[in-house]
Amino acid sequence: MSYNSQIQLVSTGLCRGEIEVTNEELEKNEWAKYRTDGTSDGEKRKTSAEDIFRRLGIKSRPIASSKQTLTSMFNDAFDDALQQAGRQGVTDVEGNVLALWAGTTTEPRTIPNFLDEVCDHAGLHPNHQRELISQACAGFNHGINRLSVYAEENPRFEGYAAIGAAEIIPDMWAKNNFDRVLFGDVSGVAIFKVTPRPNLRLEERGVVGCVNSHTLDTKGEIEIIRLDGTLYMDGKKVMQHAPRAMIETFKKSVALAGLGVRDINQLIFHSGSKHMHSKMESSMVRIYGDDFDATVQLPTYIEDSGNNGASSTVNTLHRQLRGGKISRRDVVYLGAIGMGYYEAGLILRNFLLEN
Repeated sequence: MSYNSQIQLVSTGLCRGEIEVTNEELEKNEWAKYRTDGTSDGEKRKTSAEDIFRRLGIKSRPIASSKQTLTSMFNDAFDDALQQAGRQGVTDVEGNVLALWAGTTTEPRTIPNFLDEVCDHAGLHPNHQRELISQACAGFNHGINRLSVYAEENPRFEGYAAIGAAEIIPDMWAKNNFDRVLFGDVSGVAIFKVTPRPNLRLEERGVVGCVNSHTLDTKGEIEIIRLDGTLYMDGKKVMQHAPRAMIETFKKSVALAGLGVRDINQLIFHSGSKHMHSKMESSMVRIYGDDFDATVQLPTYIEDSGNNGASSTVNTLHRQLRGGKISRRDVVYLGAIGMGYYEAGLILRNFLLEN
């Protein structure tokens, strides 16, 4: 397997330039040791970001929290690249790191593709592979916001901002002619009103705003680490509290977008267990009244594939598009636990290109 220079560049950014990992060094690592250990009850061990970088041969700086995720490390790398660009001028290194963040590369190569290859080569279980991709994708919103701010402060960076912020939204969403696609998750929600006009600032592209739901845990029952929009929860507590958090985020985000709940044509919520699905369905009945039907009436509430991975929501989106269940003028709300905005965008974009 041959890794191109973009992985090298991203690796360099992740470790604040302490070591430059070449393609040859990546290939020399003992990948066979980097696996997910299965147990008798079918559960799998989660590999930490430190484990991943250690197997890659990357010397990373000390982690501030034992619960720091891949997302936060990507966020750190992104900010580092921006700071370095400001000190030294924009170079190919910073440009490629940011291009990878934005999902548009010269070859092109994307974060999901990068992690797919890493996980495949490492022998990771497919479910764990999806989990890593979702963690990396969760940093996408942070990257776009940070890039927009940096571009305002540094006019010289405007060319890269156009790649990272201005062009990515129409590339992913506008071409399929959805009026609005609302992306929500427990840690925060970004609402995109799609406008396909070129050469606009990020705000003019229709990013309506963001709502954080960290404050929902008023009793302190969920252990939360704020990492620029990334929410950490213990797995069991996620299942207990996610339905309430997702419903509250849904109501806030729809209101922020200037819509009513009946303006939403399609609801796709993460419901990784029967308990969660039941809670979500009950909440929808309370919101919409007796005329709400989980299978027929609008909004169409769709149970996802039932697994506990955040990718289940975007998989459901893919099935709905394929089955002709979503029209091009529908207003679609995706609600999940740390769902990858990026991955959903790719599905929408690819669907358009193929149809």
